[in-house]
Amino acid sequence: MTGNGPPWGVLPHLPFVVLAALFPLTWANPSLRQRQWSLTGLMLLGAAAANFSLLCLFFGEHERYLADFVPPLLLLAAVCALAGLHAAQRSRRRFLPWIAGSLVSALAGYAIFTA
Repeated sequence: MTGNGPPWGVLPHLPFVVLAALFPLTWANPSLRQRQWSLTGLMLLGAAAANFSLLCLFFGEHERYLADFVPPLLLLAAVCALAGLHAAQRSRRRFLPWIAGSLVSALAGYAIFTA
C-alpha cells in the first residue's frame, strides 16, 4: 500500500516519541518513584501498546488508523521530557540543563515543523 501524501501518523513525530522509551529510566530518580507516576506512565504505555496491537490486525487496510496510538505516546514522551529537564536542572553540572533543553527542543521542533 502506498500513501498519496506526506507521511502522517507516528512518522513525523517519531524522534519525539522515542522519548517515551525513556520512561523506565525515570524510576532512577527517587522523587519519581511514586505510585501515581508509575501507574500513569504504565497506563499510557499500555494504552498505546494495546491500540497498536489491535491496529496490527488491520495492517494495510486503512490509512486512517495510523494516528490512533500516537496521542498516548506523545503524552508519555512529553512527560518523560519534562522529567528529564527537571532532573537536569537539579544536576550539579552547569552544562547539563543546556544539553537536555537543546535536545528536547530539537526533537519537539522537528515533530512540530514536519507535521
